[in-house]
Amino acid sequence: MIELPDAVLGTLVSAQCQELLAWAQGGEEPLDRPGGLRWLLAHCDDGVVWGYREGGPWVLSHTAFPEVSPPLLAETLQELRLFGEDEERFVWKGTRGLAGRRLADAGEPDAARWMSDQRVLVGNQLREGPKEGFTLVADGGGTRHAVPLECAAADFAGGLSPLRLELRHYLQSDDATGAVRVAATRLVRVYREEKAEGSR
Repeated sequence: MIELPDAVLGTLVSAQCQELLAWAQGGEEPLDRPGGLRWLLAHCDDGVVWGYREGGPWVLSHTAFPEVSPPLLAETLQELRLFGEDEERFVWKGTRGLAGRRLADAGEPDAARWMSDQRVLVGNQLREGPKEGFTLVADGGGTRHAVPLECAAADFAGGLSPLRLELRHYLQSDDATGAVRVAATRLVRVYREEKAEGSR
C-alpha cells in the first residue's frame, strides 16, 4: 500500500463495494456514512452514467435521459466513482468480483505535495435539457452524455465545451533521487466553467 502524507488511502473489501453500488442504485446509505460524496460517474458496458446527490438519495442520468444513459447494473458495471471535495470511493469489477479503494484528504493538504488538475469533458453542443438536474450534451462526432449540471445554450457559445472535471493528484518524492511523481489521483467535482464577461 502506498503511504501518502496528505491522504488516507485504503482498500475496500467486496462487501463494502456491494454496499456502495446498492446505495448508488437507490439503497440505504452505507454504515460508515460517506457524507461528503456529491457526484457519481460510472462506466458500464453499454454507456456512461452520471449522478449527483444533495443530501438525499442519488439521482442518476438514466432517469432523465434513458435513451442515452443506461441503468446502473452490477452485471454491466465496469467501474464506479463516488466523489466530492474531500474524498472518493472507487469501485471496479475485477476477476473475482468487485474491488475498490477509498482515497481522502488528511487534513489540509500541503500544496507542495498535491496538485489540482482540470479536464475538459466531451460536449460542445447542448442537445436537450436541463431535465431533473442533467443536460444532454454532444460533440461533432456524435458522442453524447447527460452531465449532472444545468446548462443553457449560451454556455456553449463559440463551439467550446464549458464542462470540466476536477482531479486531485497526490505527489510523492523519492528521497534518493529527489524525483517527484503522481502517486494517486482522485476525482473532486464536475462543474461548468463560467465564461469571462464579454467573451464569445
